[in-house]
Amino acid sequence: MRYEKGEGVPEDMTKAIELYQRAMGQGNVKATYRLAQCYEYGTGVNKNKEKSMELYSRASADGLFEATWGLVKASTDLKKLAKQYKKAVAGGKLVAIYNVAYCYREGNGVKINVKKAVKLYNKAAARGHLPSTHCLGYMYMNGEGKLTIDMEKGAAFYAEASSKGHPVSTYTLGWCYVQGHGVKVDHKKSKELFAIAEEQDKRICVLNESSYAYLYEHGYGRPRNLKKALELYTTA
Repeated sequence: MRYEKGEGVPEDMTKAIELYQRAMGQGNVKATYRLAQCYEYGTGVNKNKEKSMELYSRASADGLFEATWGLVKASTDLKKLAKQYKKAVAGGKLVAIYNVAYCYREGNGVKINVKKAVKLYNKAAARGHLPSTHCLGYMYMNGEGKLTIDMEKGAAFYAEASSKGHPVSTYTLGWCYVQGHGVKVDHKKSKELFAIAEEQDKRICVLNESSYAYLYEHGYGRPRNLKKALELYTTA
């Protein structure tokens, strides 16, 4: 990524592609996803839709949500894609179950069926698929589709995924404690969760800076400090 953006080194897409390919060979799913994007848009390589779809599929099968979305976005036949996912579900693949749930949730290649999506997310979550657990939390927290809003249930799903190491759930649960969504307001707890989320995934630090800025701006759990808030917003 540093060679692609020229961060601290001269911009060199040839070198970036080489490193992405090497990382992909070592099982780095995010490198696979980034290569898929390069082939989709012709960044550093010739545009190759078939190659990009192949790489999106590979990263999606390894559980990367962004790759699933990339696959859906790039696909010209969502019905065919949904059928492929359903076939994989029959084989018991967790990521396939998650992907089919997503299709039913968004209406990609199938009619929207939130009830079916929840059933599939629960099936995957019961087998330890944390992104599915997080999605259940989001759906109940927001009353997605025809679901009745149940913030306590939503927060419980976030807490479950968080306890098993899902950084986005940990971060989201932190905000639940800030806003009192499904849990009692507890700014000390929210601060702890933001820190844990950052330990689980360093990329969360960017989100955390915005979060801390918001807390300082509104005086949640600390004295209101607009100067500090502005400083954090600027660096986020």
